[in-house]
Amino acid sequence: VGGSVFSQIVKVETVKPNRLKIKVDFNGKKVINYLDKKQGSIQVNWLHGATAKNLKTNVEMSLNSGRTSFEDFSSYLFDDPSKNFSSNNQTVFNGSTNAKGHVLFDPKINVSSNAPGMLKANFSTRVFEEGGDFSVDNFSIQYSPFDSYVGVRVPEGKGWNGAIFSNEKNLIPIVTVDKDGNPIDRDNLLVEVFDIRWRWWWERSNYNDLASYVSNKSQNLIYSGTVNTRNGKANYSLEFNKNLYGRKLIRITDPVSGHSTGKIFYVTYSGWWNRGGGDNSVGAEMLSFSLDKKSYEVGDEVEVKIPEFQVGRALISIESASGVGNSLPLILENSKKPN
Repeated sequence: VGGSVFSQIVKVETVKPNRLKIKVDFNGKKVINYLDKKQGSIQVNWLHGATAKNLKTNVEMSLNSGRTSFEDFSSYLFDDPSKNFSSNNQTVFNGSTNAKGHVLFDPKINVSSNAPGMLKANFSTRVFEEGGDFSVDNFSIQYSPFDSYVGVRVPEGKGWNGAIFSNEKNLIPIVTVDKDGNPIDRDNLLVEVFDIRWRWWWERSNYNDLASYVSNKSQNLIYSGTVNTRNGKANYSLEFNKNLYGRKLIRITDPVSGHSTGKIFYVTYSGWWNRGGGDNSVGAEMLSFSLDKKSYEVGDEVEVKIPEFQVGRALISIESASGVGNSLPLILENSKKPN
């Protein structure tokens, strides 16, 4: 690590292999749903093949958020970035194997509405030998807390960093599917767009998370509407009809299942780069600046030279390694030789 080397002695007798073979299964399913019967089975055998009967068995479960995806809609996002999910380990079975080394268990999975999408259920199984030693097996399976999902794909715009233009019409593809990824129709999907404050990397903290912007709709909600899907698809026409810029969050909510998805994106507006000659090329976004001196003393006047323009915005900031000391936004209009 960073040029340093660390070592740790591990005694051979501390590395102990399993003596029992443990197999956890949910009837061959790859995904279990909150509405389905979630009965799992465990088969335990000794490594030499004999049945491991009447052995104490303990199963613990934990839930983690992951990435929700469906094969036919791999380019869509199905997870809500404004939701934070966490859970504690819970014991879902405490008993013994039967005479055939078999166990049936039904985990009670209760998930609140803050799940961002599909979850991963992790099962840690320990089977104890009569002498007290135990073998361990870890098994994971996807858990669906919703019976339908909504996905969104924000197309890349023509602006910097893929920003879309707020003063033009933008088609946002939206899909709705069931828990198995099959297209379904849904009416009155709620579409919301939130204004998100720009953050420097050193400003990231808990109070700046996306959930705070979504919860404070009176201040941060800048757009809302509804859309219906047919054959599981819709193209929502997003148009702000005004000049906006910065980071935004689009969030779509399924009113039936309660699932929501979202995507952070950038907006700007066409025409802000116009030059005096009327050239509207996107390449004009890269501007060259120059200063009249290389260094300044306290109290000196700074002269900044920028290219010709008709209208635009500028943000002047004084920064150091500890943060932004001061900043001043400016609106620039109708100048051919600006300083």
